[in-house]
Amino acid sequence: LHTAYRRQRQMCIRDSYSYYADVQVGTPAQTIRVLVDTGSSELWFPTSDNPHCPEGTATPIDNGDPDTDYCLATALFDTDASSTWEPNYNIPVFYISYVDKGYARGTWGTDTLSWGDVTINEMYLAAANDSTKPALLGIGLVGGESTTWYHRRQAYEYANFPVRLQTDGYIAKTAYSLYMAEDPHTTDGDVGVTLLFGGVDNAKYSGSLATFPIVSSVDLAINLTGIEISVSGQTTTASTSEFKAVLDSGTTYQWLPTAAVSNLAQSLGSDMSTDQWGFYIVRCGYDQNDYISYIFGSKRIKVPVSDVVLNYNSQCTLRIHGSDTVRPFLGDSFLINTYVLYN
Repeated sequence: LHTAYRRQRQMCIRDSYSYYADVQVGTPAQTIRVLVDTGSSELWFPTSDNPHCPEGTATPIDNGDPDTDYCLATALFDTDASSTWEPNYNIPVFYISYVDKGYARGTWGTDTLSWGDVTINEMYLAAANDSTKPALLGIGLVGGESTTWYHRRQAYEYANFPVRLQTDGYIAKTAYSLYMAEDPHTTDGDVGVTLLFGGVDNAKYSGSLATFPIVSSVDLAINLTGIEISVSGQTTTASTSEFKAVLDSGTTYQWLPTAAVSNLAQSLGSDMSTDQWGFYIVRCGYDQNDYISYIFGSKRIKVPVSDVVLNYNSQCTLRIHGSDTVRPFLGDSFLINTYVLYN
């Protein structure tokens, strides 16, 4: 973990409780903002003929937020305007769905992709002419690509972005580090985030890195062995069960087993009532001494309670989803408190 690899590439992204970057696609280049997602493996862009946009145009539908509004002109890929776009109609259509019920459907093809000083020709990507989410750059395992499961009779894997960085000679090893470039708890507004492909920056974390095996062939999951919560000096156990948890930069909050979330809510003074989105209503007002400990064997990661409790109109809710059917995800509210080397 402490080896600096032979070649590295540093990409700057920003966090507003989700990780975004601006990339260029096509010829001439079109700049499009993408959500950088360790929880999926595809690169895809919504196209300018998306029927979910009012009247089929780029009319804003989400208050013009450049991060989440997939109908803004700056969020759409105009395939007709790119001389290097090569669609492939001889393979099954592109389709992917997400835990928030968003989805994208369209056509596979290749085009030129640039990010910073990196340019990849004939990058495998999808143009989604039917989607309910903004553009996404998945950098997870190739085993998690939708092409391996959506059409099982014609299943295949392809070289996604991290693999192409290696095969094109930009990095020596398919590995990357994700970490905050500044303290998210003392910085107002968007926070700088660094995605370092091909290595690890030992100056950006304290203590030593702990190594855990990836326990899935399709996503970047490790074993979470327990959860504790400390509030006002009192520590209680929320979970002693061991389960696989995906370290997912594409998920804003977290998904944990129902019992664990219920125990956390009770420790935060909830009467177990929920808001309209199903989040537990809890007490307000926590300081830096109140935190949740995520236990990975002998390693503990502390997350301030204030990072998972949202105060909206004087009502505080625990922004952790409870589910026994959705696999556990540790999203951005967890990741902003960690230095993670995906290797």
